[in-house]
Amino acid sequence: MVAVEPRDVDRGSYLQHVLPTELVEDILSRTAPWQVARLARLCRRVAAVLATDQFAQLNLARFYALKDLALRREILVPHPSDVRWFASPASVQRVYALRALAQLTTLNWSHGFIVHPLAGRIPAAIELLRNLTRIDLGENELVGPIPASVGRLRSLRFLSLRDNRIDGPIPREIGNLSLLTHLILPRNRLSGPLPDELSRITQLTHLRLGDNQLFGPIPPSLGALLNLVELYLEGNQLTGPVPAELCALTKLRSLMLNRNQLAGPLPEGIGALTYLSELDVSSNQLTGTLPAGLCVLTNLRWLNLERNQFDKKVSHAIAASPVLWRFLSRESFHV
Repeated sequence: MVAVEPRDVDRGSYLQHVLPTELVEDILSRTAPWQVARLARLCRRVAAVLATDQFAQLNLARFYALKDLALRREILVPHPSDVRWFASPASVQRVYALRALAQLTTLNWSHGFIVHPLAGRIPAAIELLRNLTRIDLGENELVGPIPASVGRLRSLRFLSLRDNRIDGPIPREIGNLSLLTHLILPRNRLSGPLPDELSRITQLTHLRLGDNQLFGPIPPSLGALLNLVELYLEGNQLTGPVPAELCALTKLRSLMLNRNQLAGPLPEGIGALTYLSELDVSSNQLTGTLPAGLCVLTNLRWLNLERNQFDKKVSHAIAASPVLWRFLSRESFHV
């Protein structure tokens, strides 16, 4: 598979990867001065040819049995050409997607399943894999943004890009994935606000966006995700209050908001989250008295309110709850 970006041909970067710059300069300096412009035009023409889908198809067919690759629906061990797909020119990515990957329903290419981590960017051509229901590219060395074209994978139910170096915003187009149940993007370099469009993915049960560089408020619209079981937003730069609308997520079992810059009190309606077993809001700037609704959360197995500015005096009802007091007594709360 061609590994040279077409844009590199003009500046001779491919030769520079293979030969020392001084040697490349010496070779090209033997071109007559009046022929240099002609050579430059030839390089541009070569670059244009390399960028076409027609060339990509011819090139791939010479090196790989595309008909055999096209029969696969699930790949347990990626072919070397699959791995190179991420670092190939856009034309090769498009043609390879159509000719070798189009029947796939699952991409389980996390580092735990492959020998060497994937490197490069998530191809925009991934939109051509319309049969995909599951993508797991976690624990690799992927960089760059999440392509907006991911939003065209309407059959997708599971998307995990955890533990990469992916940056940029969460694309708003991700809200088009109406069947998605798992959106797992922690430990990347994602930035920008949480898009309101997340609220359109009403089948979501697991939303994990922790340890990124997301900022701005938690959208109250997340309260529309009534099937949510896990909400992990820890380790970002989120500001503003904990929205009262989150108290509508009555199936929630884990709510992790720690290590942000959230302010204001905990919402009074938090007692509606009766299935909650983990609640961590530590390392924020939360204030006020603890809401009485905490007493109802009898399924709590983990509660962390440390490093905030809560009023340390609590009601007798809260102090009388053995579930709560087991945690609060360690944090200097008193009656």
